[in-house]
Formats: sequence, structure tokens, C-alpha cells
Amino acid sequence: MAANPRKTRVRKSAAAVSVMLTAGGCVATTSDEIELRNVDWWKVIPKSSPSQLVNAFDRYCFAADGSTAHARLIDDDYVQVPKRGEINNYVVDSKKPLVMLSGSGSAYSCAVAAEARTGQRNKMITYIDGRSDKSVPVSTTSNGDTFWQLDANSIAFVKRNGPIGQPPQILIGVSRSETKSAQTPAIH
Repeated sequence: MAANPRKTRVRKSAAAVSVMLTAGGCVATTSDEIELRNVDWWKVIPKSSPSQLVNAFDRYCFAADGSTAHARLIDDDYVQVPKRGEINNYVVDSKKPLVMLSGSGSAYSCAVAAEARTGQRNKMITYIDGRSDKSVPVSTTSNGDTFWQLDANSIAFVKRNGPIGQPPQILIGVSRSETKSAQTPAIH
């Protein structure tokens, strides 16, 4: 009987997190570290519904900025994974999507991710087209990645990832390069 690739991925993810938390002889001592040890790692990038993805993007990325998103995530029971590089990853032990933040204040990037499912891409595109009066699609790649110019300082995107040996993922994100101004898209 062949090994289940999902179970193998879960075991590898759990092992990687365990190593990350205990590297150098450290023991999980903070409440976040203890909570992370109890997370079902197959839920870190879950099969979120199209509505869950769009709602998370709206709450943590589109309608927030780099300084308020962190507080909202913590209030909603997300736990920050120990930082690697410039991206802060937030997870929750449910079917809510992974949230990634980088930067602070009005110059930040934010994205939410989940395993790709039917209906997600269309829901995301409809959301971005309907939320900004000034959004202009600027590029669509052959694999369906789509990018919008929201204003002079902001770009939104819907992107698919397909790591080899893992289920495909879908992301919806925004990147803002400087202080919000009157040019920022109106949120209806």
C-alpha cells in the first residue's frame, strides 16, 4: 500500500516545527510556542472556503494596515509562528487561512493562503473588482495569476502555488508601498 502523501507532508511539517521550536536546546515556554505545538499542522494551510479566504483578506489585509492587522489577528486567536526572514506568518487551529504580513504602518504586504479549491479564484477576483473603484487589471499569467493596480501605491494579486509533492495553494494579497492617501481605493 502506497504512503498517503498528505500524511507524509503533515509528519514532515510537524517535525520541522518541532525542530524549529527546540533548536539549540530551547524548550517551548511562551504561550504561543505551547499553542503551536498543539496545532494540527494539516490545518495551517487548510482547505478554506472561498468566503473564508475573502473574509480573511478583507479583515486582515485590505481593510487594515500593517499596524492594525497584527492586533486583529491576535484578537481572532491566530498565533504568530516564529519569524523566518521578513514575513510574519499567523496560523490558527481551524479552517481559517494562513495569514502572512510583512512591513508595518502603511508600507506593508499582506496575503492569505489556503489549499486551492473550486470557486476560490472567481470569488477573489469578484471581490477585488467590486471593492475598489479604481482597480485596473494589469496582468494575467498563463497559469491564472492576476494582478491589479489599485492606486499609485498599491497592487493586489491572486496567485496559485503548486509546490512539488504538496497540494496546490492559492493566495490573495495586497502590497502597499507608502502612506495611504486620498488615492487609496474606496472601500464600499
